[in-house]
Amino acid sequence: MDYGLIQEIQSSHPTKQVMANLDYLNLNSVRNYPIKDGLGRVSDDGLFTIPNSLIVDLSLCATGNDSPDLYISRINCNSSSLLIEISANGIGVFGTFQTTLPLSDYNTDLSMNSGVAFPTSTGMITIGSADDLADLPSGDFTFSINNTELLMKVYGPGNTGISWMSFSDAKGNNAVLSGYIQMQGNSNIQFRNQSGVIYMDAGENLGLNKNCGAIPQPVRFINGISPDSNGNFTLIPQSCVTIDTAQYGLVISDSCGQPCLGCAAIDTLTTQVNGLESSILGIKNFTTTLQAAINQAAALLNYPCAC
Repeated sequence: MDYGLIQEIQSSHPTKQVMANLDYLNLNSVRNYPIKDGLGRVSDDGLFTIPNSLIVDLSLCATGNDSPDLYISRINCNSSSLLIEISANGIGVFGTFQTTLPLSDYNTDLSMNSGVAFPTSTGMITIGSADDLADLPSGDFTFSINNTELLMKVYGPGNTGISWMSFSDAKGNNAVLSGYIQMQGNSNIQFRNQSGVIYMDAGENLGLNKNCGAIPQPVRFINGISPDSNGNFTLIPQSCVTIDTAQYGLVISDSCGQPCLGCAAIDTLTTQVNGLESSILGIKNFTTTLQAAINQAAALLNYPCAC
């Protein structure tokens, strides 16, 4: 009799279902399940025998492989951790289950980490009890398929296809979608299937929006200068010039009061200033000579006379 069928409960009463599931797990703890009946469960070195109470339920799945020969290929255990490795005979590691010890409860469910050879694999394992590991040696133990081959019923092939879809945009919107996904074109977007490839075409008058209006004539030149390839035109202010924005325009202003004179006018002004400077120096020299003459005359007038 395949006692694994006990897991199928024909009752809608929640309490009865829980009790029946516990009976199923407890029954598995005293038999080879999920390893095939009659196999020894012994490591290659003969030092480690997998306790029946360790694994009480197991479910594995992968896409692209109908029926790989799966077996427990490795167990690493010590007082603080437990690792169980599942492999496909002749292919490679299917996945691993890992947990810390001691367990917080009996019948603990663990999720599988997929192996390199099966990147789409998934799995769940139920650790019934890790108590019997205390009586076994710690270390890293390998197993052969002749001692730990798994029952076929623990594996179910997955359907090949898209499992999920994610998207993001420049505005930071993102989402992950699964199950039935519908894509719908928005304004002026249409989908096109070509040899199994879906293209999203953008254009106008595709039935969702009216045609774009006429584009006004843009500014093509400023004083004979054309913009760059992107249509940008750069204004570079020199000293004492500021450029401010205004509605539909720019305001160019003088920021430091620089005189509005041409080079010729400035040259004439410079010559006049230089001439004025020379005249001032001449007046200064004359006043110095005049002061010396006044001082000399004063000395003569004040000279004592001895008649």
